[in-house]
Amino acid sequence: MEFFTKTANGNKSVDTDKRSIFNGIWSLMKGSPENRIIELYRQALSEALSLEDLNERTQRVVHILTLALRMRDIRNGGHGRRSEFFTALLTILPIINDENVTKMILSLVATHHGRWKDLTDICDNLDKPSTFSSEFIVSTKTIIRNLFIDQIKAEVEGRHALTMCSKWFPTQNGNLVRAVEYGRALFPHITQDLTFQGKPVTEASPLNHKWHRVLKSSRIYLGTLRSKIPMLERFLCQDMADEIDPQKIPGVARQRNQRALENKASLRSKKGDVQRSENPKRIQCALNVAAHALSAQEAFQAHRKKMDELMNKMSPCETDEQRQQLALQIQEADEKYESTAPKVHGGDTVTIEALVSQYSRESGPNVMIETQFQAMQSKLKALATLRVLYVLDTSGSMNGIPINVGTGLVALCASNAGPAFRHKCVSFSGSPQVWDLSNMNGGNPRLYDYIQHFNRNSIISNTNVKATIDLIAEMCRNVSDVESLDMIVFLSDCQFDQIANTTTGITAGDYCKQKFASINRKMPLVCFWNLNGANSDSPAEPSDHGIVMMSGYSHTMLESFAETVIAASQASLEEVKAQREAAKKAFEEKRLIAIAKANEERELNTYQVMLDFCEGKFSYPLRMKLAELETGLFAEYTFTLPEEV
Repeated sequence: MEFFTKTANGNKSVDTDKRSIFNGIWSLMKGSPENRIIELYRQALSEALSLEDLNERTQRVVHILTLALRMRDIRNGGHGRRSEFFTALLTILPIINDENVTKMILSLVATHHGRWKDLTDICDNLDKPSTFSSEFIVSTKTIIRNLFIDQIKAEVEGRHALTMCSKWFPTQNGNLVRAVEYGRALFPHITQDLTFQGKPVTEASPLNHKWHRVLKSSRIYLGTLRSKIPMLERFLCQDMADEIDPQKIPGVARQRNQRALENKASLRSKKGDVQRSENPKRIQCALNVAAHALSAQEAFQAHRKKMDELMNKMSPCETDEQRQQLALQIQEADEKYESTAPKVHGGDTVTIEALVSQYSRESGPNVMIETQFQAMQSKLKALATLRVLYVLDTSGSMNGIPINVGTGLVALCASNAGPAFRHKCVSFSGSPQVWDLSNMNGGNPRLYDYIQHFNRNSIISNTNVKATIDLIAEMCRNVSDVESLDMIVFLSDCQFDQIANTTTGITAGDYCKQKFASINRKMPLVCFWNLNGANSDSPAEPSDHGIVMMSGYSHTMLESFAETVIAASQASLEEVKAQREAAKKAFEEKRLIAIAKANEERELNTYQVMLDFCEGKFSYPLRMKLAELETGLFAEYTFTLPEEV
């Protein structure tokens, strides 16, 4: 089977889907065509369920479920994508065809990886014309209804902590048919109404007339819970805006209601930045939110300065005792900041894509956007410990969302780097350029400054990755081992120009290896991060050591990847080799051609990163739930939580 293809610009690349089904699933992201998602998951499940060994079969299905949940996850290193996840999930569950598995997965979606609204969205998807069997549709909708009902009853009766379940419980203003169905499940003793406002109810009467008492009872019942949830929208609408605590505003609510919190006119009104309301409580709310945002920024900058000072003292330390004392001071300073400093939510549930999109509607710097930008930085602790160079593709094919996301990720990660690489990056198109933005905004460049810089300085041309790799190699040629790079991250759509004018060509990954070998330097770990879901080819083999392929828009995925890199650097060589063999067995299907003998160094490859994700902490909640099942495919599946967790 031929695994190689060409980019749109003629360079040799790897056909991701043909090389490995799992590598294809790993590369799925926003913008990936629906039919590709369906085909890959169907094929992966078909091969997994055909395995004769029960243990291998269940492990393979666990990997598939983990990768599907990664598409949705908004907190633990996943994509945060909804529509692509719904496509994947509604491909997998009918094939597994086990109500217990479906219930368990949907429960995890509502409470751990996503939110309760995801369940109503899944019902909406099931209402659309589809190829799902009527049995699957009825069964899944019933499971979702029962999850809502059981959760609401548990919260009302005090058996479960308050969640956002009541907020997303179906209402007659949203989906009347579903509201009646759920209401009847809550109050099975209430029969259909005979009259409505003094008039007889007939078969022709509207549904809300027939079940008025049920709907009213539901509203009252849910009201006991909703009144306890400090929903931002209710405070804004009920003239209690001045009572809003800026520190408790959820990240997504802060991002979506930004202009209301700033007391600025809605963008839909097209009035610009005029005052939204003359209500003194709304004005006070805006003042409170702005003051809190500024204090959070000041605390963040002070903490960063303190941490830089402590880290700078680490290198001259001569004894382990001195290093341990400094490490303890760093830990204590970090814990004090986390527990006492004013902060805002949004470092995990809001994506950098959302903040960059907000700036497209702003005429200048915005303190609320910048504060959420800093909240994201405070979550990226692993990345700050690595020496990473970020390389942004500004070619013509990156136009639109990819360049916006790439700019945001460069701004986020370069701002969060250690002092030596902070605010330094490379951009490339027809030729590469090295940038140092550390002098902007008094030494503290904002997201706004990064966006403006790349808007002014991006030359939209071709995608000359060869010249870019040459430049980076020259930058590394005379650097000491202590100061050498840990990693190079290319943020691109990976549609590179032809590197070698030969019949077979050469991939970008191979050229990286050749170039660093030619200057007698060890190549840093190279990450090609794809920002265009429409592209399915990759610049290296997933089994290539020292090169990893990632994709998507979520900064939490980059942090998760960094944790894997750090863990691999601390493991013994034997552990790394064992993981490499396990990854090869798990993800390289038998139909693949043989690969070169593994390099016995600590270099990661894409398969190893995938295995760490599929068998690491992210998968533990899923594995624990699956181990509780007593029937079906997972009846004999066992999982013991590792002691270090």
